[in-house]
Amino acid sequence: MRPLAIRRREGRPLPPLAVLVRSTAYVDVKMRWKKDASFDAVPVLSQARDLRPLVSLACLLSPLPTPVSAVSKLSRSLETPDRRVASFLRRFPAAFVESVGPEHNHPWFHLSGPAARLLREEREIFAARRADITSRLRRLLLMTPRRRLPLRVAQGMLWHLGLPEDYFRCRDYDIAQDGFRILTFGDSVSHEEEDDEREPMLIDNGKDQELPKSVLEMDAMRRFGSTEVVPIPLFQSKGLRLKRKIEVWLEEFQMLPYVSPYEDFSHIDRSSDVSEKRVVGVLHELLSLFVTCSAERRRLLCVDAAPGAAIEVPCV
Repeated sequence: MRPLAIRRREGRPLPPLAVLVRSTAYVDVKMRWKKDASFDAVPVLSQARDLRPLVSLACLLSPLPTPVSAVSKLSRSLETPDRRVASFLRRFPAAFVESVGPEHNHPWFHLSGPAARLLREEREIFAARRADITSRLRRLLLMTPRRRLPLRVAQGMLWHLGLPEDYFRCRDYDIAQDGFRILTFGDSVSHEEEDDEREPMLIDNGKDQELPKSVLEMDAMRRFGSTEVVPIPLFQSKGLRLKRKIEVWLEEFQMLPYVSPYEDFSHIDRSSDVSEKRVVGVLHELLSLFVTCSAERRRLLCVDAAPGAAIEVPCV
């Protein structure tokens, strides 16, 4: 093939080369990971792994004897630490009473009296503080650009938000009175969005409501009387000493403008320090919505990876 010849037009100078210089305030520092044993020993964190499947099984079982086969195949969805549901139930004899079935000596289980009373008390507390508890779910939806989440993601967050795990399935709760709505493929609203992979979506049905204040903004109002400067509280582990250049960078980072997780951030440069501070504020606000103020990393990742969520959760 003949080489392609490019001729320069006479009398028309070439434009000067454009040079883009990007300035960032990143500090290149390497720090050794230090495990905080005191944090890992907090009871609410160490026992939360067993508490969720325990409460889920308590809701499935009744005060009357039930064969273990009715729940034995739910070990994966219940996320029990033990591979067998029967082994997990036997670890809590105060909540689950074991008996022998009428045939083949199969184990049967039923709720103990104190466990049944705790479940009734839990339902009464939810009924009394329903508006406050459901506002956690509403805040989670308001953190997304389109005020919606896939129903499967919202279902996985109910436990952390303090809502009953059958909140979407039980008609007695009537989620419409809390301002929520479930969209399925075929609804008129869902036709407007083609990137939701045709899965059910939970949306905030409230209109023209004022955006809430974040926890950091309310803390700044309480401490300083305004939200001009919104610092992010940091609690260092015992024995951790920051280098001087990290301390200087941290002081400058705290003085950066704060962007609420509920505000539109489309105009912010994603590579700027302001965007970095917003991402940290998103993680702080998200964890503050949870009952234990903590969550497994995969729970946060599923929110970040959900179609249309775009919450941008920083996970390492």
